[in-house]
Amino acid sequence: MRATIPFLLIAAAACGLLSAAEQSSVKRLDGSTITAAEIDAEVTRLMRAAEVTGVGIAILNGGDVAYLKAYGFRDQEKKLPLTEDTVMAGASFSKAVFSYLVMQLVDESLIDLDKPVTQYLPKPLPEYPEYRDLATDGRHIQITAKMLLSHTSGLPNLRQLNDDHKLNINFEPGSRYAYSGEGIQLLQFVVETIMKRPLGDLMRERVFEPLGMTRSSMVSESRFENDLANGYDEWSRSLGPQQRKRAAAAGSMQTTLGDFTRFNSCRDAREGAIPVNPGTHAQSANPNSVEAPVPDAGTPDDGREQADSTELRPRVGPLLDTLQKGLLQGRP
Repeated sequence: MRATIPFLLIAAAACGLLSAAEQSSVKRLDGSTITAAEIDAEVTRLMRAAEVTGVGIAILNGGDVAYLKAYGFRDQEKKLPLTEDTVMAGASFSKAVFSYLVMQLVDESLIDLDKPVTQYLPKPLPEYPEYRDLATDGRHIQITAKMLLSHTSGLPNLRQLNDDHKLNINFEPGSRYAYSGEGIQLLQFVVETIMKRPLGDLMRERVFEPLGMTRSSMVSESRFENDLANGYDEWSRSLGPQQRKRAAAAGSMQTTLGDFTRFNSCRDAREGAIPVNPGTHAQSANPNSVEAPVPDAGTPDDGREQADSTELRPRVGPLLDTLQKGLLQGRP
């Protein structure tokens, strides 16, 4: 089991980062304010109580970064501090960044959100080895990019979690929501087929470089090794840094607190950093809501995420819940 150092992001829409020294107070969702010193004290207390190795926090107020700070260690044994530029496993935050890439392709009329994705492939989906399990379920031809982005395709989160480890469709595509990493991986396959380019290159050229996300990638890179976070298990034992050899839209992104905050604060098309027209942008799933993920477990080399570490939730979960409710929403 592998855990990653978590970070919390409360997003809005603007560009630019704020140094810790410039932060003064943060406006909470109920209209009240909390000072940087109060946030700092509470985070430190909760980290100590939950024995959390490191946490990165960014809070955006009305388009401005109101709070940005890294706490704890990237390497507890060597006492190396976690920083805004420490590369961490982005885990399922990868899905939000990939979704923005997809919406660029929608804007360029390369993908139609309502067109069955099988129509973009040169042969039937079940003829590809990864999708042969769907050969007896004709519902796969109904699945659209919109369903994959909105987690309504009926595909499971991960086929490895099924008793038979086979891919299946659990309900009529488009009829309801069920979180699906498999759906995002299918959309990656479709995007790479359309563009005839690997995902890692597309993300670098269309997202990371235009936004100045200089320490982000869909795979591990040697240039990150000077400031790279170890993973830690529920007993605070180091698991070393997560190494990702293959780009996986569902969860392989390597990024930093600073870079991911920059992505969220620059995502609005008004900034002009990445051209997506307002009409198209409105169709996409909006990840600008409060997000506080339990750290994802490691990912095998086949590029698919494993299940989240449920063992970590009893310790890390209360910390994240308290940060959201107490510090940000203004309620206990």
